Amino acid sequence: MLTVIRRGFLSDWKQPSVEAEVRATIAVVFQATADGHALNASLRVRLASASDQIEDAAKALTK
Repeated sequence: MLTVIRRGFLSDWKQPSVEAEVRATIAVVFQATADGHALNASLRVRLASASDQIEDAAKALTK
């Protein structure tokens, strides 16, 4: 991707190797973003579960 920027993105975009490199880079970024969102959602569920467990334990101690 840096090669493309250094050489001039618009003029080199038509070259198959450059286009393939850019598309591959974009795919990696999108996959990493999707993985990050999935991890975030998983951590939110775990945090909510842990929070519920702490709340239940606190209620049990105050009975």
